[in-house]
Amino acid sequence: MNFINKYTSLAASLKFNFRELMEKTESKETVIKEWHKAVFDLFKFMDSHNIVGSYIGPFDKYILISIARSMQNKISDSLTQSKKFFKIFVELASNIAYYSHEKENGQGTGLIVINEYEDYFRINAGNIIDAKSKEHIQNKCRLINKLNHQELRQLRRYLLRLPAYNENSGNVGLVQIALVSNSKLNYLFIPLNKEKTLYFYIISVKLMKATK
Repeated sequence: MNFINKYTSLAASLKFNFRELMEKTESKETVIKEWHKAVFDLFKFMDSHNIVGSYIGPFDKYILISIARSMQNKISDSLTQSKKFFKIFVELASNIAYYSHEKENGQGTGLIVINEYEDYFRINAGNIIDAKSKEHIQNKCRLINKLNHQELRQLRRYLLRLPAYNENSGNVGLVQIALVSNSKLNYLFIPLNKEKTLYFYIISVKLMKATK
């Protein structure tokens, strides 16, 4: 099943699951935790034989770096590909840590699931965002997917020169992920309420294995 079909199916299941939890549970915190588990279970169900690593919960950057270093030694015999995996993982984890709408002890919460296939790895990340962030990320992903490698490098340099308070200075990590993986960004936004003020944001990155 290709990315679009797989995650469209996921989106339909998650909408139903989230609404069901909201009807049955009064605590917002409980709903979010239970729903994160439901997302994780659906990822596992879809690729039960291909998952080589996963994490769900608050994204403390120091813990995640430790996990990333452990994973990078397991997934590839190639030093170059191992370094690429580490960079992608850390960028995705950092985006969740800093930008997720839901926080636990001051840290953004979300999930990362890593799948291994014959010729490539797929690194999937997901977290809750608000409508303003959704529009910003969607526009950034669309732009990134239109650019070639040289244009992406120019965009990264431009973003890095912007002052930190500029609203366009964020998401440099998405450009870095596209450069390192040398692949398009696959992404999906699942609305979590009728007002469409909150979304579950999924990004999936393909990293080819080293040629033997």
